[in-house]
Amino acid sequence: MEATEPEKTTVSFQYRYGTNNLIQVNTDLPDTVPCENFLTTDNGCSIDESANKYQHIGWIGMEKVDGVIVLTFHFNMPFGAGQTYCLPLGSIFGFKDGSRYSLDRDYTFTFDGSGWSLPG
Repeated sequence: MEATEPEKTTVSFQYRYGTNNLIQVNTDLPDTVPCENFLTTDNGCSIDESANKYQHIGWIGMEKVDGVIVLTFHFNMPFGAGQTYCLPLGSIFGFKDGSRYSLDRDYTFTFDGSGWSLPG
């Protein structure tokens, strides 16, 4: 019997907080998604970071805050003012329960020296 791939559904982000080495976003993930810190290579994740010339994700933290799943992208080095980080459309986030969610659009964050902006 062949294993079936979990159905992919989309996820959207809303900027929450950031510093020079992390970006935190609120998601519309269901609050039933199991919270556990993970790497971009864990659980069927497929995140294309090839367009990013400044930094790549070190690890991703997860927590549930007032029923909202919050993802925190931790980077190994700090960003400088004017630098950007992009999570592209189609990036897949996989979780330990087998669920997988793909981004609904490109998310390009720009660091201004103290926080991040996310147009649109």
